This record gives sequence, C-alpha cells and structure tokens, in this order.
Amino acid sequence: VNALFPNTSYPIADFSKGPAYCISIEGDERRQLFKQRLDELNQTFEWWSAIDGRKINRAAMEAMTERRIVWDKFGGTDALRRTGELALTLSSIELWKHALAKGLKQIAITEDDTTLRSAIIMPVPDDADLVFFNNRSFRNHIGLTWGGVCGTDGYVVTQKGMEKLLDIFETIFMPLDLQMLVQMESMHQCQHHLIEWCQTDKPMLRSYTAPPLAFHGNFSSRIR
Repeated sequence: VNALFPNTSYPIADFSKGPAYCISIEGDERRQLFKQRLDELNQTFEWWSAIDGRKINRAAMEAMTERRIVWDKFGGTDALRRTGELALTLSSIELWKHALAKGLKQIAITEDDTTLRSAIIMPVPDDADLVFFNNRSFRNHIGLTWGGVCGTDGYVVTQKGMEKLLDIFETIFMPLDLQMLVQMESMHQCQHHLIEWCQTDKPMLRSYTAPPLAFHGNFSSRIR
C-alpha cells in the first residue's frame, strides 16, 4: 500500500549529494553550526547568499527588482510588511532562476535557522510542484499540504514548480510562504481563510508534505 501518497507514485529522491541549497546571509555565524551539522549527516549543500533586508528600507528593496511590490495590501499580519520578508522572497526568486538556468529538475531548499535530523532523502510525487519537509507544514491523509504552512525552511521544488512560482511572484504582496499557500490547490480544498487572496490569473500549485526532516530552531530567521 502506498501509505505516504496513496493517489500518486513517488520515486525516492536522494538530495544527499545535491542539488541542495541553504539560504543564508553571507558571513553569518550560524553558517558554521549549520555546516557542522550537515557534515555529520554527509549532506552536501551549497550556500545561497541572501539579501539582508533588516538594513535596507522599502525604497531600496524595491529598486532591487523589476517585480511589482505591494506593501500592506490588506489588514493584519499576513500582508507584506517587513523588508526582511521581501528579502527572503527576492533571494528565493534568484535561486529558482539559477536552478532553472542550470537545467535542474528539482532542488531542496533550507534556511540556516533549521536543524536537519537526517540527510535529505525523501519521496517526491510525480505530479508535485512543492514538497515540504519542515515540521511546520501539515498534511492530510493522502499527503497533500493541508491546513497550514509556516516557513520555507525545508522544501523541495520541481522544475515546473519553479516556473509556476516565478509567474506567481510577478507581483509580491505577501510573505513567501503565504503567497505560495494561497495558490495551493489543497488549501482551496480545505477552505483556508487566506485563499481569498489567490491570484486567479496565475497557476495553481500541487503541494505535498512529507514526514519532517527539518525542524525549526528556537530562534528567528536573520533574513526576515
């Protein structure tokens, strides 16, 4: 019985020798601890240098991209508000573009505020755009991302997923994880309260959640 993802086939993808990336601010002292842990796991990875959005104002952040930025689109904390949130999104966009230019079929992405419990060897369903493997992403009985996603500190994105994401983030108006969430087919099926912000003219995402390999630390991301 296909217990993890019963409605699709899922080959096991071995990212232990790459392609796996960690988004991190260059020179941050967290890098040493993160690398030490991954060396212990025999997990190969590459650093992807993030923009440090804590030190840049909104106008300067907007000047870094040709994409449309919409701040404070709606009330509450789910809209794009902090420059650090935009910094993570822009850093991720450049990584997706890099991976597509290299012709990579899928990549694993982490951030340096997470702890890996094992090397990244995991199932990736054939029809997936995204597969989350962090401990703050939830799933239903057939493995679809369900109910909520908090953070992008552990996920796999496929080639077609990256192509879709680059389209979805043509306009940036929410933090990275939430703007992904509102375009997920499964979040519409479970009637998540944020789906009213779905961009109906943009592609929908097929998102799964695997058993967690990445666990969020007791500290905040320095990027955001």
